[in-house]
Amino acid sequence: MHELSLMQAVLEKALAVADEAGAGGIIRLEVEVGELCGIVPEAWEMAFEAATPGTPLENAAMDWRVVDARVQCPACPHEYSPSDIIWECPACGAFGGEAIAGNDIVLVRLEVGDLNASVSKTGASRDEN
Repeated sequence: MHELSLMQAVLEKALAVADEAGAGGIIRLEVEVGELCGIVPEAWEMAFEAATPGTPLENAAMDWRVVDARVQCPACPHEYSPSDIIWECPACGAFGGEAIAGNDIVLVRLEVGDLNASVSKTGASRDEN
């Protein structure tokens, strides 16, 4: 279950950002999860529930959404959302491409307790594990 290790990375980043901002506690996290990360929604929710007890995030809530995959065609300037595991450009028929969206996990926002403030767009990449 890779969701747990990814969740732990997000939570570590959230705690570090909150600590850096001088926040006393985290009430809510907002997270964007790329479609290409292969997250199973139920496992992602379970990972949050499993990773937070006994931490400053124990009573926090998490809102999250999936970000659709976007691919840049290798042969033409077209960007598209793949509809299958085989990436085929709908404009020119070329196969493959470079993922330009939907391939990472981003900690978008924290709602903190003591400061009643937010910290926005702080990335927690898949590669930070």
